[in-house]
Amino acid sequence: MSVQGIGVSQGIIVGRVFLLEREGLNTVRRDIPADKINSEVLRFQHAIQKTKNQLKKFRDKIKSELGDSHATLFDSHALILDDPMFLDPTIQMIKNEKINPEHAVHIVFLDYIEKLEKFDDPYLKARIADFRDVGRRLLLNLAGIEKNPLAKLEEKVIVVSFDLSPSETAAMDKTKVIGFVTESGSRTSHTAIMAKALEIPAVVGAQGITKTVRNGDVIILDGTHGTVIINPDRETLKEYLSAQKKSTVTDKELDNLRKLSAQTTDGIQIQLAANIELPDEVEHVKQYGGKGVGLFRTEFLYLYNTTLPSEEFSFKSYRQVVKSFAPEPVTIRTLDIGGDKFVSQLNLPSELNPFLGLRAIRLCLQRPEL
Repeated sequence: MSVQGIGVSQGIIVGRVFLLEREGLNTVRRDIPADKINSEVLRFQHAIQKTKNQLKKFRDKIKSELGDSHATLFDSHALILDDPMFLDPTIQMIKNEKINPEHAVHIVFLDYIEKLEKFDDPYLKARIADFRDVGRRLLLNLAGIEKNPLAKLEEKVIVVSFDLSPSETAAMDKTKVIGFVTESGSRTSHTAIMAKALEIPAVVGAQGITKTVRNGDVIILDGTHGTVIINPDRETLKEYLSAQKKSTVTDKELDNLRKLSAQTTDGIQIQLAANIELPDEVEHVKQYGGKGVGLFRTEFLYLYNTTLPSEEFSFKSYRQVVKSFAPEPVTIRTLDIGGDKFVSQLNLPSELNPFLGLRAIRLCLQRPEL
């Protein structure tokens, strides 16, 4: 049996399933006596601080492993916990309705998520995963539960989940996770970007996969074509193992060439440059022998952050890439937003043909502050 999704990080891998089953945001309402209200509010505040401390550790870990561009996501998660629109109603609910903090958090976060789900905006829908991640971690801390299944893996596995949150990715044992498969997600989702950064095969948008596989099932993950084959027969397994072996051999052959000069047999020099999405990809480009950047896709600085990047942030990102490759050239593309790439903060108009509408250079000329 096979499930088709979106291949977001190339490669073929065969392995056993680790099905990541997580708690939802459901909680049980408990009434609390009046004399316990202040202590319950204090317990809520302590859980907030503990969650912030965890997010900081995740940020530092990801920054050291993959770079600052991937780590900044945890700053936006921490901002959720500082938001008065979340804190104030939660505390008021604990005090006025005399209910336990867990249930108050559940109600407030659920209200946030339901509001976001009403918007037909890919960017806002992607933020739902952020709210679920922060809410789930806060609820675990309120319950005093230390749960991190991906940090204590005993063997190499392919992680299968409905989605994969930033905190789960940060906590995982990266020597044991050889691939990702998720039901949700897109080419610009957190899971996709992380998989490419980690250079492991990944498929997202594989509808129904969590209900189709069980822990321990053998699956073939084809991150190039977006195919997941569950408990393959002997012939199929043999075919893909052969393809995997050929790919490994090809990679090794190419690896031997990366330090050679890129020139034709008659001596004409060719510049081998790379397309990148984030500044942290610079090291990968150098690792594979790239000499400069053919296209820096700057829209990902917008797509991957929950706020519009400042002029200073953009300047530092561009400078990091340019300095890393000096004196080789770097081509920085003007912001390519619109068409199939949306940023909700820009409030772009709904158009019959957005690819020929207000996008890219036309958007930048109309909105010079960008």
